[in-house]
Amino acid sequence: MPTIAQLPPAGQVSLSDELPLSQAGFTRAIAVADFLAGTQPAIAAPTGTLLGRISIGSGGPEPITLGAGLALTASILSSTAASITSLPPVTTITAADLVGISQGGADHTISYANLINGQTIDVAQPAIAATDTDSFWVAQGSATMLRQTLSAIWSWLQLKLPGYKHPVVELSSNVTLDGTTHNGRILICSAALTLTPAFINMGAGFCCDVINLSAGNVVFGPGIVTTSGSAALLPGQFASLRAATYSGGNVVFAATPPLAAGTMAVPGQPTGLLAGSASQTTLGLTWTSPASGGTVVD
Repeated sequence: MPTIAQLPPAGQVSLSDELPLSQAGFTRAIAVADFLAGTQPAIAAPTGTLLGRISIGSGGPEPITLGAGLALTASILSSTAASITSLPPVTTITAADLVGISQGGADHTISYANLINGQTIDVAQPAIAATDTDSFWVAQGSATMLRQTLSAIWSWLQLKLPGYKHPVVELSSNVTLDGTTHNGRILICSAALTLTPAFINMGAGFCCDVINLSAGNVVFGPGIVTTSGSAALLPGQFASLRAATYSGGNVVFAATPPLAAGTMAVPGQPTGLLAGSASQTTLGLTWTSPASGGTVVD
């Protein structure tokens, strides 16, 4: 009798092929289908069903339900979701409408309102130097976003500038001038007071107009140079202030009315007063002459 190794090999095996089997001392034949049925339960699954095993313990493959938008055809898993180009188009959108996004590798939706509000300017790419062709978003007569160039916006501003009116600020007590509150303003002084400069807060290019409508003097504090040489702005007078930086440093300059003939300008306040050597009859003093007011006579 030939051995198994001597038998010719089979090219393929079908369920109807037979195998030799010893049963109760007799040699019998059994079909491959019947042989496998005794070792593994028959699996009945609809065509196109994916099989797998996720439980612990004995048992055969279990059917796995395919998710929505998926199909299994000839062992190929594919998507049945419609392409975005095949979806019906819309011409309007509302804040509650949903937009599809991918977040953390999973598909989600976000409302149109949250999508727009979630975009911040700090995530935008930095722009180069501005040009006339740069564009801005604008809405003209409706919520529809339109594009407007910088040159067109500037042309509109030029038409508005002739009608611009300087804001008026009333002052009734001593004030330290700064760029936020007083720059480009008309300052109406309704009480006698002192205006003190703070160049660090004013900055080069600061300007304002001062009108004294009080019954007393408006005094320009140390650091303000006046054209009249007087630190006092008399009742009913007007002065124009400018702050500038130049090769000599910083200056706050006040264009004030000239003094009346025969009037002596009152010197400003000297600074740096120091006492020197002293005797029974004399005392040496030194100081820095004021930057405004009349000439100080030592």
